[in-house]
Amino acid sequence: MLDRQGADANNILMPSGHVPTLGEIVTIEAMIRKFDASMLIVDPVQALLPDGVDMNKSNEVRPILDSLREVCRKTGCTALILEHLNKATKSANAYRGSGSMDFYNASRSVLITGWTPDGNRACGHLKSNGAAYGNAIIFDIEQGDRFVWAQSDPTISGEDIITTRPRDLRSNVRNPYTILINALIANGAWEGTASEAVSLAASFGIHDYLSSEGFGKAIKGTYIPGVRCTSRRASRGTIYRLEQEGDHA
Repeated sequence: MLDRQGADANNILMPSGHVPTLGEIVTIEAMIRKFDASMLIVDPVQALLPDGVDMNKSNEVRPILDSLREVCRKTGCTALILEHLNKATKSANAYRGSGSMDFYNASRSVLITGWTPDGNRACGHLKSNGAAYGNAIIFDIEQGDRFVWAQSDPTISGEDIITTRPRDLRSNVRNPYTILINALIANGAWEGTASEAVSLAASFGIHDYLSSEGFGKAIKGTYIPGVRCTSRRASRGTIYRLEQEGDHA
């Protein structure tokens, strides 16, 4: 995946054989110094805790994190810790991490990835100590698992981001995909590929970031009143036909 993003693999090291846990802090510090690493990625943090450490207990988690922070201070290396989320979808995002709140509390900056209510993938700021909060960034994942960073959105905070894709996008009249679909069939019917549909968005005054993948999911995944959708395979890809219900034979 890093290769597909254009990363220089010579600047990336993954341990071969034994992967040290966060309890082996001396080994981790030696590796950072040996390669003069500027960033240490721990993914996911729960999987790299030492045996016997309960990730739900602050008195067991905090000493591990304090040791890692001290090594980062001494070496000038930044630790990027990835934490999985729990299933408590009704809780505030700050409390969605699996395990102790110390993973959140000990971090200087916390980001969360998920979806905007309109159905776009997004990364937003949940916590920022000593610096201004950054704008949320809208992104997409194209075929081949390539990330595309689209645009920033100052109206979205980390707490606005939801962790599961909304199911009823097309029934939301404010959703840009819904607006595009309605514009395409304003004169009765439209036929074309998802990329062709997205390319027409600006002509309808829709300036939100839209993707072919997002358009395909929007018209296949949910129901919008008054619209009939069919599809067929062709040499240039999937051809969608959208029409106002009652206009088809």
